[in-house]
Parts: sequence; C-alpha cells; structure tokens
Amino acid sequence: MLAARGFAVPDRPGVRLRTLEDLFAYAEAEDVELRVDGAQTQVRRPRAGRPGRRAFVSGKRRQNTIKTTTFSDGQGRMLLSGVARPGRMHDQAALRTEGIAEQLRLHPSVKSQVDAGYAGLAKEFPRQVTAPPKKPKNEACDGDKRAWHEARRHQSSARICVEHTNAELRQWAPLRRFTGRREIYEETHLAIAGLVSDRSAQRPNRRRTSTALILVRNAPADHTPAEPPGQHVPTSISPEVVSSADRFCPEGVAGQHAEQPRQCHVRTPVAFSGGTGRD
Repeated sequence: MLAARGFAVPDRPGVRLRTLEDLFAYAEAEDVELRVDGAQTQVRRPRAGRPGRRAFVSGKRRQNTIKTTTFSDGQGRMLLSGVARPGRMHDQAALRTEGIAEQLRLHPSVKSQVDAGYAGLAKEFPRQVTAPPKKPKNEACDGDKRAWHEARRHQSSARICVEHTNAELRQWAPLRRFTGRREIYEETHLAIAGLVSDRSAQRPNRRRTSTALILVRNAPADHTPAEPPGQHVPTSISPEVVSSADRFCPEGVAGQHAEQPRQCHVRTPVAFSGGTGRD
C-alpha cells in the first residue's frame, strides 16, 4: 500500500523514512537541521451521544479536526509527516507522546526550528530546539525591542519553509476536509504525504541566502566627485538650483557678471509637519 512506502529523502534513491527513529538517524548522519510544524484537517463530527465526541474539537479552529506533524529540511522538502492525533491535543503533547524527547536525548547533534507552540521543548533542549524569542516587557528599552524583532524575523525566515511544505499537502482535497471515516484518515494522510515527498525529493538544492540586515551605502567611501566644488548635487536629493546672476540681479546688472563664474544657491526642500500656513 502507498501508506507503507514511507518518505523519500533527497539524493538517496533507495532510502525511505517511516518512523521518528529513522528521521533522527538520517538527520544526524546527513547533518540536517529539521523544521517542525503542526497542521489540522477538518473531519466529520461524531454522532451525538458517542463517547469521546469532544476529543476531536480543536480549541483553535472550533471544529472537529485531526492534528498531524510535518518535518522538513531547510529546503522545504518533506522528510516525514504523520503523528496523527485528535484535534483537541496540543501540538507539543502530540510529539511527546510519539517520543520526540527520547530521540532528542539519543541524538544530541540534531537541531530543529519550531514555532511558539513548542516552547516547552525549546526550554528543555535549548541547544537543540530553537523557538521564537520571548517578547520583552512593555517597559523594556527600544534597543531590546528592536533586537527582539530582528531575532524573531530571523527565526521565522529559517522556519517558514515547513509552512510551504504543509501548503503542498493542502493541494490535495482530502487533506483540506476529510469526509471519510476518521479511522482511515491516517492511512490516507500517509499515502498522500508519501507521494508529495517523492516529488519534493527531486528538487535540487537551492542556494542558501542570508536574512541578516546590512547597511547599504549610496556611494563608496573613497568616491570623489567629478564636478568642481559647488556644482555637484547628490543623486538622492533633488533641490532647486537658482542662479544668482539670473534670479537675484536686476536687468542690466546681470550682463556685467556674464564673464564671471556663476555662483549657485542650493535651495533645500523643507518638509512641513502640517498647518494651513496662515499663522
């Protein structure tokens, strides 16, 4: 069956991942930093009076859902997707019941990027699991707030690829809203996710780009203007240049200064904050 095929990995045609143990062994051998994210799929509501009816009600979506967890590499290629649990269960609790804490202890060199829902794992394994930084208090200085915004942006940029991996799964209608029996959803999910991994494993490695902010200068430091002093105007400013001989000299007097070099007055634009100008 398709559900038992497992998940393909890049550049390893004969290797298939089927369990969390296989995933961590592969990540340690290939030095892959994992990206982890949870997803929910809407399912049918259980019949009234049936035991355990509220177990599938998601507190986030207010619907009957089944929750799954997706793992990808830094290029957004799916490595594993499954860990199906009722929608009422928290993302972190679903992974813990699958045994991710034991795998992190057995493979201390494996690192992962997670969202704020896995902050408990990041606190327990600070050297292996990276979560968004905690927001500073309101009375914190502006420097701390700017540093927090930059750290959060950098972590989100590193983790966003797993969101794209989940979006690939949502291209299949059964994983947007499953209308079959909940008992067979996990097999359906594994079969579709395996096909998605076959396609994503064929994508070549993309060049890793930096997300750090850098200072951009308009011109190099050793730039010397080609024009004589007093006539060079920076390209980033568009001032109004007015000649003193033509603008400020009366008729007849301007001709006396025709042979002399003209002096230009640079009128810099002034930005007004508001008002009608009638004060």
